[in-house]
Amino acid sequence: DAFLLQAREPSQPDGDVTLVGEFIQMPDIAKHVNCGGNTVSTVADKGRPVRLGNLTFTWRSPSESSSNSIRFIASLVAGGEYHVLQSKQLTFNSFPSSLRGCGQTKTCYRECTTSPTCPVEDSTFLSTITIREGE
Repeated sequence: DAFLLQAREPSQPDGDVTLVGEFIQMPDIAKHVNCGGNTVSTVADKGRPVRLGNLTFTWRSPSESSSNSIRFIASLVAGGEYHVLQSKQLTFNSFPSSLRGCGQTKTCYRECTTSPTCPVEDSTFLSTITIREGE
């Protein structure tokens, strides 16, 4: 069994794709793969027997993107069969996320280990929920 995982912007009309973000944590059975000169946006198994299940990856979005959506693609070989799994298009949110508008136009929560407040990039967890009028 084997896998390959990527985060992509929508495909271009010519079929080209742009890989985005970086996988910053992955299981020991995974490694980064250089695709199109990007060395951190694709992960694959290390080539030894892989048990596909309960694998956790941490991905960080880029600080900016030329698109407003991202999709995760997983290519899997399991039991001698090839499968491609795709997420729905996800709305792009840059990292680190801005705290601008917290308490006014969006609800924000962050967890800091160093003090009651910390810079966004030093938080261990950050969640923002945008509040839209009429909803």
